[in-house]
Amino acid sequence: MAIGAGPSVSILYGMRDIEGTETDMRVHTANPLGAGVVSAGFIVYLQFAYATLLAAIQALTDSPITYFGATFTAVETAPPQYGGGEAENKGVFRFTNNQGRDSFAMAIPGLKASCLQPNGRDIDLTNSDVDAFILAMTTGTVLTVDANGKQLMTVLGGNAYKQHRSSSGGAGRATG
Repeated sequence: MAIGAGPSVSILYGMRDIEGTETDMRVHTANPLGAGVVSAGFIVYLQFAYATLLAAIQALTDSPITYFGATFTAVETAPPQYGGGEAENKGVFRFTNNQGRDSFAMAIPGLKASCLQPNGRDIDLTNSDVDAFILAMTTGTVLTVDANGKQLMTVLGGNAYKQHRSSSGGAGRATG
């Protein structure tokens, strides 16, 4: 079981102009990972594609673009027939930024029981898988920041817990 892109990748670009009008456009492109490009090279590829497309769009419009965002989509290439957990049992991680403020939350669906402390509610920050996730978010290849551009630093005790929330209709999503 592995999440990865197929022979092509989909990138959803969102734009907002100076008047607040928003539009989305989905672009499909050949998957550079299929050509043996390593993950770091893929990030460079996406940054280049992003900058190139933004410049081309700006050359076509009389309305200044005030926001341009991209979302990369990856899918499970060999999904199992059934999941072993409950997506509603989310692991909520609240990250502090480099100013010590609680600034970003992320909810992981179907949190494994092995990631919890004996009380069954708090996430065990000493668990090796939990530690690897926090390190990936705070010191990974891509610098992860909050919405204000402040670097994510850590998850403090009491700021990582299991929460049961509905997954339908977007409810229960943690946002930063």
